[in-house]
Amino acid sequence: MVTTAEGTVPLRPDLATLPAEISLLLRTAAHTHGSPAAHAYASAAITAWWSGDGATANLATDAALTADPTNRLAGLISLTLKANIPPAWVTTTD
Repeated sequence: MVTTAEGTVPLRPDLATLPAEISLLLRTAAHTHGSPAAHAYASAAITAWWSGDGATANLATDAALTADPTNRLAGLISLTLKANIPPAWVTTTD
């Protein structure tokens, strides 16, 4: 479990598996339309952001909001990206 409670260190993602996970979500989204596509794209966006891949996160967020402009997860990750908020596991020494 990832935690940011005082005295704990957030876990880094497993960078060996995340590209495959993001790819699966993007391929799933490509085969759907509307709200289902937006959910898959938004999931890919937040997974890409968590892995540190801001470019993919931005593209997936744009695709999610194009598919469904009211998708709340896509809106949240869009605001997160615009504010340059890094994942909790990123430190100033990374």
